Amino acid sequence: MILRRRRLFGRSTRSLRLSSILAVEFRPGGSTANGYIHFLTYGSTPHDGNLRAAIANVDTVMVAASQNPAFPRLASDITTVLPAASIL
Repeated sequence: MILRRRRLFGRSTRSLRLSSILAVEFRPGGSTANGYIHFLTYGSTPHDGNLRAAIANVDTVMVAASQNPAFPRLASDITTVLPAASIL
């Protein structure tokens, strides 16, 4: 899987093997703040709602409120394909 992120000063791309995903953490975007989807791998920890930590994490993609419908399905699809993964 390839994560593409747009940042204030450019874009970043990261390849992430599906088999390395242990859990998916999803926080929906709202009217006042973006949410995120975080792919937890070995050695990573959940953000526990900390948006600043989510922004800085390379395995996290920010989610605007308009994108909310697609991301829970993505998290569900990943956990279906990878039975060892879970949704946080």
